[in-house]
Amino acid sequence: MSRGRSWGRLRGWALWDEKLERWGDAAKRPGVYLLAHFKGTPPREMDTTDKRIIYIGETCAKGGLRSRWVKFAQAAFRGKRGHSGGDTYWKLFHGKHRDRLYVAFATPRDDEVVLPFRIKFLERKWILDYVLTHGHPPCCNSE
Repeated sequence: MSRGRSWGRLRGWALWDEKLERWGDAAKRPGVYLLAHFKGTPPREMDTTDKRIIYIGETCAKGGLRSRWVKFAQAAFRGKRGHSGGDTYWKLFHGKHRDRLYVAFATPRDDEVVLPFRIKFLERKWILDYVLTHGHPPCCNSE
């Protein structure tokens, strides 16, 4: 059983509608993800405290990130409840700005006992770092 750190590489940024073409099978794994609005090209350097980040989320579910992103999209762009960040996106943006919505993610590699704890820790750490930098969470994170 592995106990070493295996945080996973932060992959980003991909335009929301191009994410699955870009990452394919990698998005089937559980992980942590960032959503941001960028006007124009996003920065090359990844910064989990970038003020343009609007949501930091995670999933440990069997369907992985892809499944979670489907739920986000249904809530954020069609108003179907079922994803807290997507519900908030719908309230704030009314399904708009999809054309400048970008996603980045990390899929840590660990044994099945450690993995969900590492994912949840990483999400909370990134939210905490964002709050410490800006004095509030990303606009679509309610807690």
